[in-house]
Amino acid sequence: MTAKEICAGNRAEMEENMRFGCCISMNAEDEIGEKRIRFLADAGYDYFEAPMVSLMNLSGEQIEKLLSVIGECKIGCECANVFFPGTLRLTGETVNREQFEDYVTKALALAGRLGVKIVVFGSAGAKNIPEGFPYEKAYEQLVDELKFIDREAVRNGVTIAIEPLNRKESNFIVSLKEGHELVHAADFSNIRLLADFYHFNREKDELRWLTDYKEDLVHIHIANPSDRTFPTKPLPEFDEFFAELKKAGYDARVSVEAGTKNFEADAKEFIRMARERYG
Repeated sequence: MTAKEICAGNRAEMEENMRFGCCISMNAEDEIGEKRIRFLADAGYDYFEAPMVSLMNLSGEQIEKLLSVIGECKIGCECANVFFPGTLRLTGETVNREQFEDYVTKALALAGRLGVKIVVFGSAGAKNIPEGFPYEKAYEQLVDELKFIDREAVRNGVTIAIEPLNRKESNFIVSLKEGHELVHAADFSNIRLLADFYHFNREKDELRWLTDYKEDLVHIHIANPSDRTFPTKPLPEFDEFFAELKKAGYDARVSVEAGTKNFEADAKEFIRMARERYG
């Protein structure tokens, strides 16, 4: 299958219907996130989103167990966030190209095996520009790295979603406009764009950009604008954001990526609100 065919397939899949997912963590108590995966399936979520860095730390036995749970629950790991660990430098004088290529090759092969469709590339710790290092040189490094990432993404049937962050967390690619420019910095096949409502709102990005960049928009993250917790109640900001997405014809994946003190209660309330108000 060619790169263009893969991209066309991804876009055709996105156009079917808006899908709601939830980002989960993996820890020592629940190493593959099984408890939360099963809960999300029962609560009516379409998919879950797991950290790529955590998936990369799973043993072969744990990966087999995760695949078994996915099969049993009929809920897939359609997206992965936190592409790179902060210890793997992408900009600056200490970039290790061999280490970078080895990680990307293994990570995207695993993503393909798990059925991941979207890998989110925010990774502030890895890509932030070191103090005193030229912005232009860092940008050249990132574009060159994305060329390699793109080839591996095509090979494994994965789309990379550039995630603009906010300037309190990152000093590199901090607006949807900058993310869009990066997507078009080279002749990429599977590099696209994510809009994270929390970052979008903090940076006061323009709503019209959701429509302006609709051809590149492949994924959405959402959280409360004030404290990055689970959205459980409608807010005017959410209504405006989703109205613009509808105007743009966006009808794909939306993941809640948020903190909570009561995961099950908040996850249930979010999916209820999302289906009723924005689905």
